[in-house]
Amino acid sequence: MRYAVSGGAGGPRLCRFVGYAMFFVNFLAIMCIIMYSNNINPFNLTTKNYNREGYIQLESLDPNEVAINRSIFFVETNRQSAVELKPRQACSIESAARANADRTIFILLLSPKLECINDITAVFRLVTQYKNIKIRYFDWISATLGTPVEEFVKSGKMESGLWPVEQLSDLLRLLLLRMFGGVYMDTDVVSLRPVPIMNFVSAEYPGVMLASGVIGIQDRSIAEKGLIMYKDGFVADHWTENGPKLITRLMQEICETDNVTAMYSGDAKCDDFTVYPPETFSPIAWYNWEAFFNVENEDKVMRDIENSIAVHFWNRMTKNTPIVVGSGQPYAQVAATYCPRVYETIDDSF
Repeated sequence: MRYAVSGGAGGPRLCRFVGYAMFFVNFLAIMCIIMYSNNINPFNLTTKNYNREGYIQLESLDPNEVAINRSIFFVETNRQSAVELKPRQACSIESAARANADRTIFILLLSPKLECINDITAVFRLVTQYKNIKIRYFDWISATLGTPVEEFVKSGKMESGLWPVEQLSDLLRLLLLRMFGGVYMDTDVVSLRPVPIMNFVSAEYPGVMLASGVIGIQDRSIAEKGLIMYKDGFVADHWTENGPKLITRLMQEICETDNVTAMYSGDAKCDDFTVYPPETFSPIAWYNWEAFFNVENEDKVMRDIENSIAVHFWNRMTKNTPIVVGSGQPYAQVAATYCPRVYETIDDSF
């Protein structure tokens, strides 16, 4: 018996849909072949990892693959069943991989599934061309067992506040630095230069508080102390209380002063910790975020960031403003220079 496709308009549309689906499946297969042929396998892929529904089953983070005190960590705290990396996140990751070629960049997801349909080109171009990028599933709840926050996490207090995603992120950066040392970076931070291997934090404008978007730890006992402060002083309804303000309180104890300016000016002694001034990682203040998209003022912005190690782009404020390819926006200029392979995949804006 022979079957015929309906001759109406639905037939051609169905054929086109099937054609597009086959294209994406074939594209995924080709990209996997390219990764293997170049000995690049950021997902620890095997045939069982690849799923034709459009996601990759990630391998769990193996502590033995992490270089103590030298690795750089990004964390996506979205806890949906499958998570995708957006082009702006991919830009931050590429910039870190370029600037720190001798260090491993770990992208840790709280879901074991990486979605690979939307924005697939940016993500795959990123991971197939940098050998120092590894994408892993992070079982964060298991990682808290035996730590100062084990009972706190079990209590569910962290889920009760107004900012559970942000507060989880604040916890995980301290947890990872307690486990491995190294550097934690937010996924809206673009690296311009190698990040130092040392104990460090930085201030943010207007200079009365320290930032938590980039933290370097060599002495892991300090991160443990931060975790203790997190559980003991947890505030459910304040966005910054368990992040920047916690880091500020921690450094006030280490530096034995409440004066943040004294910490980064050198007037205070902070043991073997370096406290960088705001322009090192946050040269444009969060309240001036629109400057990243202002073409008329781009010369000043580019001068302001030229000596920075990295630039925090304040995703909470900037996420709904498009970066227009070729526009001359400072954000677009930084992306074109420091995450060129991701930038090349974008047609119009991201």
